[in-house]
Amino acid sequence: MNGVETLFERNPALAQPGGRADWAESFAPVLTELRVGLRSRTPQEIARRAGVLWQPEGSAFLLRYLDRSYRLAWPGLIAVEMESGEPCAAELQALFLYYLARATGAPPQERWVAFRELPDGGFYHKAFQGYTGDLLARALGNDTEGLRRAAGALGGQPLDVGDASFRFWGLPRIPLALVYWQGDEEFAPRAQILFDPVAGDYLPIDGSAALGSRLVRRLLAQGKGGSA
Repeated sequence: MNGVETLFERNPALAQPGGRADWAESFAPVLTELRVGLRSRTPQEIARRAGVLWQPEGSAFLLRYLDRSYRLAWPGLIAVEMESGEPCAAELQALFLYYLARATGAPPQERWVAFRELPDGGFYHKAFQGYTGDLLARALGNDTEGLRRAAGALGGQPLDVGDASFRFWGLPRIPLALVYWQGDEEFAPRAQILFDPVAGDYLPIDGSAALGSRLVRRLLAQGKGGSA
C-alpha cells in the first residue's frame, strides 16, 4: 500500500494501557494518508474499481457493508452511516478507505479459501481463527437456528456446506462465507470464516482480518438483540 502502515487486528496499541482508545487514535495518520492518496484520483475511477455508487449530484460515494449503507462525501471522505447519520468509528473508516484505495476492479472468483491462503495470511491464521470461528463456536454451541436468524438479519444467503453456512457481502466486491459444524460427544462445535481470493485485490491482510472479525461481532450482537 505504497508504504502506508496497516493496522486493524494486530496493531500493538491494543496491548497498551490506553487500550482501544489509543488504538483508535493511532489510525489518524493512516486515515489522512489514505484520503490524500484518494484525492489524487477521480471519483469516477475510484467508484468503477471499487464497485460503489458515485453520486455526482451529491458529490458522494455510497456503499453497502453487510446490511447497512454508508456515505462518503467527496473530498472529505469521512464515512457516515446513512440510517443514523453518525460518523463511523476509526476502524470502519480505515476499512472503507483501504478498500477504495486498493481496489483493482477484479471480480470475485466464485470460490472459497481459508484466511491462511490470502496473501500474508499464513502467519496470522491461528490468531484469526481464535477471534472469529473459535469465538463464534464457543458462544453459540449447537444453536444453529439462532445462527440462521442472525445470519439472515445481516443478509446472509444459505450455502450447502457443513451443518449451517452462509454467504455475506462484506464489501461490494468482497464476499465472505461462514461455515458451521455442530458438536457431539466427541467433537466440539466448529466454525470458519472463508474468503473469496479476490479479497487480496482490495484489502491488506489486516483489513481482511478486520472484515471477518466484524462479521463475527455483528452476528453475536444480532443474536443478543444488539448492534456492533
